[in-house]
Amino acid sequence: MLRSAKGVGPDLEFLRRPGVKTVWNPVHLDLMPYPGDDQAAEVARLGALGATGADVGQGDVSWTCLAGFDGTITFATEGSR
Repeated sequence: MLRSAKGVGPDLEFLRRPGVKTVWNPVHLDLMPYPGDDQAAEVARLGALGATGADVGQGDVSWTCLAGFDGTITFATEGSR
């Protein structure tokens, strides 16, 4: 579990999967802007950092799927709650 020392911001938890590893371990993160923040602005900010659009078969949904610059991480930006 990764947590901020100040107790703010997101937590990340990585879990081991049972069994023998037979393929590369993908990482997928769901990102949610803080209340009142703009999803489109967050997508643009991530794009400026090197993220690109990713089609993971999501269809017509309210989130935007992106991939990291090297394609090893995919993530989705959702609207704020």
